[in-house]
Amino acid sequence: MKNLNKTILTALSLTMLAAATAGCASARAEDMEAEKETQTIVGGWTEAADGTITPELQEMFDKAMEKLIGVGYTPIELIETQLVSGMNYRFIAEARTVYPGAEARKVIVTIYKDLEGNLEVTDIEDAEEKSTSMANPYREVDTIEAAEKAAGFSFLAPEELEGYDTKTISVTNFGMIQIVYNNGEETVMIRKMAGTDDISGDYNAYEDETEFKINDMRLTFKSNSDGIHLITWTDGEYAYSVRSEKGMSAEDALNLAVSIR
Repeated sequence: MKNLNKTILTALSLTMLAAATAGCASARAEDMEAEKETQTIVGGWTEAADGTITPELQEMFDKAMEKLIGVGYTPIELIETQLVSGMNYRFIAEARTVYPGAEARKVIVTIYKDLEGNLEVTDIEDAEEKSTSMANPYREVDTIEAAEKAAGFSFLAPEELEGYDTKTISVTNFGMIQIVYNNGEETVMIRKMAGTDDISGDYNAYEDETEFKINDMRLTFKSNSDGIHLITWTDGEYAYSVRSEKGMSAEDALNLAVSIR
C-alpha cells in the first residue's frame, strides 16, 4: 500500500473522474471568519456558524490538550463559542484511553483562550450525560431528498454499501450533508459541502498520502498498511470526503469516490 496501488488509481477513466463532480468556486471562511459570522452575545453561548475543525482550530485544540496525559482527545465539531474576556470554545470530541483496544467515548470539551492567546481546558464532560440546551449542529433526516432541500444542493451517493446494513443521513446548520454507513462495528462516512476546504474533520497522521489532479479536481488519498482511510477532493464549488474506519482497497476507494456527485 506504500504507493496506494498507483497502477490501479491511474488506470481509472478520466471521464468517470470528471463526471464525479461539477461546479464553480466558493471558498469557505476559516476560523476567524466563522467567529465574525456568528451572532455573538457577550457572556452568552452562541452556535458556531461553521462547526468544521479547521487546521487553526485543530492546532489550538492540540495545544490546549497537550498537558493531559493518559487519554487521547480528537475534536469532531466546534459547537459553540462564548465571548468573555477572551473566548470560550466548546467542542464535541472523541476521548480514548491510551491503551490497546480502548473504546472511544464522546465528550464535551471547553477551552478558554485569553486575550494574549493563552489556552486552558476548563471543562470536560461526558456528552451522553450532559443535559443542557446546547445546540447540536446535526439534524437527522429520513431521506437524501430532505437533506438536499435543507442544504440547498443535490448529493448523489450510494443507496447502500456492501457489508453495511444501516445508513444515517444528517444535515448540519452550516450546510453540510453527511451520510454514515454502519455495520455495528465500523463505519464509512461521506460528506459534501459548498467550498473547497477539507471537510473530513480527520487530521490523523497516515503512513502514506498520494494526490492526483484530474482536470480541475484534486483527489487526496491517505492510507495505512491496512488500506485507504480517507479521500478528500473538490470540484471547485463543492468539497467532498470519504472516511473509512476499516480501510479500503485502492480500487474500492476510487469506485466509491467516482460514484459520489
